[in-house]
Amino acid sequence: MTDFIDRVKKNINKGISTVSEKSSLMLETAKIKGQIAKLEDRRSRLFQDIGSSVYATYGSGSLDEWFVAEKCDEIKAVEQAITEKTEELQALTDGGKPEPVAKESPARCECGAELQPGARFCANCGKQLVE
Repeated sequence: MTDFIDRVKKNINKGISTVSEKSSLMLETAKIKGQIAKLEDRRSRLFQDIGSSVYATYGSGSLDEWFVAEKCDEIKAVEQAITEKTEELQALTDGGKPEPVAKESPARCECGAELQPGARFCANCGKQLVE
């Protein structure tokens, strides 16, 4: 009976640990997504600022190039931050996934035909294969 109770406790503890790890991952993911959303909002406001400035000065012909250049530099910095956060999020979500296993290329006979595993002769030219 004690063995059964110990196994139940072990499984419960394992389940709690798994839930804790997954909830941490979800919280971190949500945090990064929130940061990305704030950066995207900032970028949109910068685009609006540039558009408003260009429109306001269009009629008078006195475009403030310094203002536009400054806003463009800010947009570049925000876009770089968005890229970094997106990569961080990707690394976090890919963290638990195994790397894809590279497929081995199939063995080939001298004639170029693909050899079946365990074959003793080439199915294309009939050549005897060395093991």
